[in-house]
Amino acid sequence: HYRIGHMATERLIRLGHTRIAHLTTPLRYTYSVHALHGYRDALDAHGIGHDPALEIECYLSRKTGADAVTELITRGVGPTAIFCGNDVIALSAMEAMRQCGIRPGPDMALIGCDDVPVAAHVGLGLTTFRQDLDALEPGRVFQASNVWALTQTVTGVLLRSGREAESWVAALPSVLNAVDTNYRELVLRRMFATAPDTALRTDLGRRFGFSMLVPEVYDRIARDLGGGDSLVILRNDNPDPSELIRSILVAWRPGVDSLTRELALEWRAEIDAVHYNVPQRIDDTNSSVVSFMWEGRPALEVTGVWQDESGGFPAAGPFIVWLVDCPARTYFVDAWLYSPNRAKYEYMLQLQEILGSFRCVE
Repeated sequence: HYRIGHMATERLIRLGHTRIAHLTTPLRYTYSVHALHGYRDALDAHGIGHDPALEIECYLSRKTGADAVTELITRGVGPTAIFCGNDVIALSAMEAMRQCGIRPGPDMALIGCDDVPVAAHVGLGLTTFRQDLDALEPGRVFQASNVWALTQTVTGVLLRSGREAESWVAALPSVLNAVDTNYRELVLRRMFATAPDTALRTDLGRRFGFSMLVPEVYDRIARDLGGGDSLVILRNDNPDPSELIRSILVAWRPGVDSLTRELALEWRAEIDAVHYNVPQRIDDTNSSVVSFMWEGRPALEVTGVWQDESGGFPAAGPFIVWLVDCPARTYFVDAWLYSPNRAKYEYMLQLQEILGSFRCVE
C-alpha cells in the first residue's frame, strides 16, 4: 500500500499537479497509514510537501467520499487532483464532483485503489491501482473474493519454500489484520443497512455545537438541564431492549483545565445518577486510559465495565468514555453496550465507529 500510495501520487505529479488531496481509508488500519506515507513521501521527493488541509480520513460508508469532496470545496483549498484510498471512496467522490459541476478527469484528476469491478462501469473510466500478485515476495498476504462461494473472501500467504513454518508465523500479524479489516467492513455494512442520518448530524451541529453520524434507526432524546444546557442521547435498542442496547450520551460544560480519568468517571457518575434508568456501578479493574489528539483538539478515552448497582437486575456491559476539548466547551461522550448472551465485539466496533464520527462544530 505504501508503493501504491507513492506511485499514484507520483503519477499525478508527473501530470503537472501539485495540489493533490488524499482521501484515506480509516487510519486505524496499518495499510491506510502505509498508503498515506507513500503519498507524503512522493510529495516530499518533489519538494511539494504535504498540506494537512488536503488530507481527509474517510470511513466505510460509501457516502463519505462525497462528504470529503464537499469538505474540500467548502474549505477552498483548491486541489486539482485527488488520490483515494480505495475505489469505493473514489466512486463516491466522483458522484459529488459531478453534482458540483466538476468533470472527473478534465477538471479534476481522480485516482482510486483496488480496481474493484464496478470501477470499470462508471461513466468516465476511473484510474485505479491494484496489487500485482506476481510481484509479491514470500510472506506477503493477499485476498481473493468469490472463490468457493459468493461474497466469501479467502486470505492467503505466500510462504518461503523450505521455511514455511517460519514465514507463516512471521505473517500471522498481517493475516490477523487482513481478517479483522474484512470483519470491520462487514460490521459497518450491517450497521448502515439503514442509511446514515445526515440530517441529524447537521441538526446536532446547528443546535449543540457537535456532530455525530449514526444510522437512521437510532432514536434521539434531547433533555433540558436548565441554564441553557442540554444533553443528547442517541440510542438503538432494536430488536428489543431486553436483548440489545447501544447507547451514546453526549453532555457538555465550559472548557475544563485538564482532561483526566477522574474527571471522566466523576462526570459519568453524575450523569448516571440522573439520566440512566438502571444505576451503573463502574468496575475499573481492567480500565484503560488514553490521551490523544482528535481533529487537532485534546481528547481522552477511558474504557471499563458497568454493572447494575442495585443487584436486582443482573446487567453489565462495556463502556467507552471520550472527553473532547472543543474550542467553546468540553464534551463528554459516553458509549455503552448491553448485550447479554451475545458476542460484544461487533457492537463495540459499531460504537467505536460512531465515536470516531464526533466533530466539534464551531
